[in-house]
Amino acid sequence: METVTGPADAAERVQAFAHRLVEFADYDKCVKYFTERQIDFDRANVMGWSVLMSVCACGRDDLVGFVADRTTAVNCATNANRTTVLHLTAMSKNTRVMEELVATAERKQKLQKVIDQPNVHGDTALMMACVAKNVRAVRLLLDLDARMDAVNASGLNALMCAARVGEDPRPGAPSIEEMMERSAVIVRILLAKGAEANVTEKAGGNTALHLAVLSENPDAVESLIKNAAQLDVTLRNKAEKTALDLSRQMSGVASAQMEDLLNSKWLQYEKEAAQMSAQVEQELMDLAVKEVENASNPKTCKKKNKKTKKKVKASEGTSMKSTTTHGTLDDANTEANEDVAFDIASRDSGNTKAVEEVALPGTDQAASNSYDHGLNDDDGDWRSVLPKKTQDDENESTTSAIPYDVLNGSFHRTFPVAAELEIDVEKFLIASSVSDRELEPNGSLSISQVEALQEAHWQAYHYLNEKKIKLTRVLEAQRVEAQFTLQQELMQLK
Repeated sequence: METVTGPADAAERVQAFAHRLVEFADYDKCVKYFTERQIDFDRANVMGWSVLMSVCACGRDDLVGFVADRTTAVNCATNANRTTVLHLTAMSKNTRVMEELVATAERKQKLQKVIDQPNVHGDTALMMACVAKNVRAVRLLLDLDARMDAVNASGLNALMCAARVGEDPRPGAPSIEEMMERSAVIVRILLAKGAEANVTEKAGGNTALHLAVLSENPDAVESLIKNAAQLDVTLRNKAEKTALDLSRQMSGVASAQMEDLLNSKWLQYEKEAAQMSAQVEQELMDLAVKEVENASNPKTCKKKNKKTKKKVKASEGTSMKSTTTHGTLDDANTEANEDVAFDIASRDSGNTKAVEEVALPGTDQAASNSYDHGLNDDDGDWRSVLPKKTQDDENESTTSAIPYDVLNGSFHRTFPVAAELEIDVEKFLIASSVSDRELEPNGSLSISQVEALQEAHWQAYHYLNEKKIKLTRVLEAQRVEAQFTLQQELMQLK
């Protein structure tokens, strides 16, 4: 009994035979069949293959142009692996196939739809070209702006695929030595286009350099070292191994070559690290010198002192107006109030006797004049000493005749550096000042007050020296710390 077949089945057989025909028929017979049978080039067979895919898989560079110009569905992919026409072309041993596929602007525009389309494993056409070491296909795909940073399911990118090498089991495939040479060329091309050399894959945390060593590909190792400007040979994989460690675990000529290359790179790293360490140390020294110069620069201090003096004068003027308004002192006392005054109890006197007015004759007078000369703003006569407060006075509330701002301002005018550092007068009277009453100013200075002022001067001097020493120590500590950090990095590199 004969089986009746309809037009649909006949058309299906015609389409199926077109895929078989490209495997053995010459160009003229294929074109004649395609034309007479009106082959639908956008129709895929039951396996998901288009006629263009079959032509490329068979390496028919003579038919590629004819079929490509009549095909719009370039995004067809196999049902099993989602392989596209670009995947097949990238893997083809015939480089003319890829050249014909992108020969015209119209064909290039069509292929833009699938330039980065991955297969079921996440591999792009560029990755497949790198695996097959198809240098020409790599160049053409990069001209179509194929992405180099795309990764497959294993985390491999195009550079990693190019760095690895292995035996090609296909008949007529190039030798392993030729594959290594092509691998080095592709690595150089990708790096020149901006491929990242230090990316790691998911499974073992290996970089392209690790993979090149593991596949015993010294050509790729050399190409990576020479062409990757930011190559980091110190990176370790998940097994805590550097590429140099892996090369030392192997034996043979290839491993020795790779070890020599990597050792040379390590020595270069150490030299650069030493130069960087010296540069950082010099910068820290220059910074320390600059800080010391700025701290001791009289021009800088003068500018700051002028600003401080203006603020003190403004504050002093306000305080003097307040004192005049209350009318608590006569004209002579008002002049004396502008001087530096400290009412500090003598350390050795614990009694409550009143100290009578004392005139300083002879040498004491000369000493007093020297103290008076040291106080730039002191125009009053300080030789008279006011009576000490009695025990009864301790319980009374007293009000200072000189406002604290005037007192502090006079101290800052006497010691401009103290004003610059915002050091107030009471900070230097720690020896004899034990109560608030002792800091109350009066219109004249006692001998103990002058002694306290002298002591304050020396304390200020030593305090400033300590500040300079502290700054120097901080800068030195920073320098030592930076040097230690660099030495630690060098030790890790070794």
